[in-house]
Amino acid sequence: MTATNTTDTFEFLWQTTRQRNEARQIAALLPRIPRGVQAIGSSQLACQLLLELDQWEVLADDPASTVYQATDARTGRDFAVKCLGQRLARRPECVRLFEAEMATCAGLSHPGVPQLQGVGRLPDGRPFFVMDFVHGPTIAQWRQAVGGLKRSPLTSQDEGWHDALRKFAQCCRVVAHAHARGMLHADLNPANLILGAERGYVLDWGAVRPVKGQHAWGHEPLQHPLATPAYMSPEQATGSANVGLSADVYGLGAILYFMLTGRPPVQGQRLPEVRDLVCRGDFPSPRQVDGDIPLALDAICRKAMATAPVNRFANPMELASEIEAWANQSPLQALTDRWGDWFVALSTPTNV
Repeated sequence: MTATNTTDTFEFLWQTTRQRNEARQIAALLPRIPRGVQAIGSSQLACQLLLELDQWEVLADDPASTVYQATDARTGRDFAVKCLGQRLARRPECVRLFEAEMATCAGLSHPGVPQLQGVGRLPDGRPFFVMDFVHGPTIAQWRQAVGGLKRSPLTSQDEGWHDALRKFAQCCRVVAHAHARGMLHADLNPANLILGAERGYVLDWGAVRPVKGQHAWGHEPLQHPLATPAYMSPEQATGSANVGLSADVYGLGAILYFMLTGRPPVQGQRLPEVRDLVCRGDFPSPRQVDGDIPLALDAICRKAMATAPVNRFANPMELASEIEAWANQSPLQALTDRWGDWFVALSTPTNV
């Protein structure tokens, strides 16, 4: 699906589902929906669905958005309802980003992207959408739970880590699916990748940009209030208007870095300092943080995070294949290439 078709899908959902009697449907919801999403409008699909939802719970509440989990009382099926934050709703660019997330979820048909069930607006004009709820920890939550590496658990003896890395590889393939449909995620970080029971999922498509060829359309820099600087590619950090699909490869590499080390690649006290470190590629390799990290995974991570886009994996599929090859104890291309300063890792002794 092209970017244009994705926009058309969103407009269809947004414009064709209005009903004159929606006020009566909204009134029926008021006793059951918590404060903050107590009035739903403009989407027949969302209204019909929300009439059946119960057991509301706030999952996340921050300036960017509020996310609720609710259950369909008839089927026991869980859904997520996401509303744009009140402060960001005053900023047109943030509303556009939120609407882009809805459009992207509508346009991406992939098992690694939760299915959109309906969209609408609150009485104050803030948009919201309803999607399938995904059970499982984010990579950030997972890494906090597993703690330190404790003498090389990333060997063939630790299936839990292997399983997490396989699901991360599935997330890479989700991003590749989006790339094939002309979409750049542009804000990949450990909080928006989920390790589900059966597979990995990619969430939070609010920063998505349409791409033409290898670069994002338009001349606006890919920096915005919802981005995560520590996981942003150097070309994004400089504010370049010509950010390519390889920016997502860098973001995935930075997430892999976090999975291996338990810390973001760059750490700074202030945003300008973080961006400067990102632009210069000034951060320790994973094995410099923890010498027990396998050499192969160190090489994969460093290649994905090469400062120059041309030195990275050509696409997320290549990164996924390398991760899966390591998990299956197969030869890795990252160990035979000679690209950039990451190659010095090959001279480091390893027990893998």
